[in-house]
Amino acid sequence: MVSYKTPCLRSVTRRQMPTRRKKPAFAPYAYWWPTITLLCAGGLCDLLEESPKFTVVAEAEEGHETLAKGRELRPDVVLLDFNMPGLSAVELIRELKTLPNPPRVLVVSGYAEAECVTQALRAGADGYLLKTERLAVLAKAVQAVCRGETWLSRRLEVHPAPGAPGQIRIGGLVVDLQRRVVTLRGNVVPLSPIEYSVLAYLAQRAGKPVSAEELLRAIWGKDLAHGGTTAQVRNCIYRLRKKLAPLSVPTDYIKTRRGWGHALEAPPLEG
Repeated sequence: MVSYKTPCLRSVTRRQMPTRRKKPAFAPYAYWWPTITLLCAGGLCDLLEESPKFTVVAEAEEGHETLAKGRELRPDVVLLDFNMPGLSAVELIRELKTLPNPPRVLVVSGYAEAECVTQALRAGADGYLLKTERLAVLAKAVQAVCRGETWLSRRLEVHPAPGAPGQIRIGGLVVDLQRRVVTLRGNVVPLSPIEYSVLAYLAQRAGKPVSAEELLRAIWGKDLAHGGTTAQVRNCIYRLRKKLAPLSVPTDYIKTRRGWGHALEAPPLEG
């Protein structure tokens, strides 16, 4: 009979390892945004003064008082009504933009006419918002103009005309806002409705960079949180560049400024 010996099991004493502090659970990166100082003119003080993101440094009732406090307090954003007593809104915007450290100007108005919007933007306003917008939209608009973006209510219809009535001329490029036609050195450029809308939006802000998020919101009616992607903007900009740059004369009307966005500018040879 064969006997099998059971191996001896020895208890192994594990060396006591030094205790280590547990790493804290991962927390998503919190984007920090400094408090925005506001100068509210024309009875708009009550709209945002309760938000922790904003600090209302002063309130003004008429144009001359707004200009004086803007020069003294140097706020980040001036919130003003288009129809206010004293100095007109257009004159006030022009004066504010001549200050050494000019503030961003957001117009909040009940007038949706293209003439009012165009006058405000030409004077130097950074945004134009209707009073019918929700408070959350107003807060987003203030933050957007503070970042250097242009904010317009979607229901607005803007028709600025730096050249002929209803036309914007940038070098050899002409954008006809009334006929919705774009010509390059006299030749019609075939554009899709989306391509025309993007080009017209950039032309109305010629020389000023527009972010992809702003184009998504203004042209596609979306944002990054609700189905929008920057790839849509990049693809459209790519198609526009191909159509605006003939093989015989290589030009680049649409400039990309890293970290800022896209700007429509005349090439050096045509400026």
